[in-house]
Amino acid sequence: MGEVSLGTLYDINKSLMKKEKKLSYPALTNKLKQVTKFFKNNKMYFMLLCNEAKDYTIFKINNHASAEKATEELKECLLNRGEILGISKVDEIQEAFEIWIKMNNDAYCYYLFPYDEAIIEV
Repeated sequence: MGEVSLGTLYDINKSLMKKEKKLSYPALTNKLKQVTKFFKNNKMYFMLLCNEAKDYTIFKINNHASAEKATEELKECLLNRGEILGISKVDEIQEAFEIWIKMNNDAYCYYLFPYDEAIIEV
């Protein structure tokens, strides 16, 4: 008897997220307030990563004031990619956000996380 593969957990989440509606403006604003606090956590570099889309962006946060500006830049960055479906803290990794975006009728998962350890300045 053959087995039926349901796919990976990511595949299941991706399929479910394709059906979600984009975040309302108030919900998006509320979620981005959490991101601003995240940017203020004394790290300097953050990466926005979507491996599936081969999309990598690095943000440099110089101080608390630039955290506000970085949040606005992140918002524009996400909106330029597509419809924002969800932004949530990753439970297993308290220093990361999971961001789902719908682009061309497909859903993609982005991760936003501190990236200081990967930057070498000489």
